[in-house]
Amino acid sequence: MATNKAPMNNENQGDNRVIRITVQGQGNFNAVFRIKYNAPLFKLGKEFARVADISEYGIRLFYDGQRIGENDTAKSIGLEENAILEVYQEQLSG
Repeated sequence: MATNKAPMNNENQGDNRVIRITVQGQGNFNAVFRIKYNAPLFKLGKEFARVADISEYGIRLFYDGQRIGENDTAKSIGLEENAILEVYQEQLSG
């Protein structure tokens, strides 16, 4: 009995694959994370805030100059392995 299952590799894993993303914060603080391709990127922002010891409520993630929305995933914005995201803290005037 033959099966037609293809070997598992990045092309065949689809939404379940895990990619590595570098997050660059202000002040030359960088962190590398592994995240599922279909996971919301706001989780990555929360984890970066925890590691960098900053408030998660005042940060904004950007990729290629475009702000990443709360529901965006690596798949929805076309992130690939070793992509670099930038984090900026929201500035409050006063």
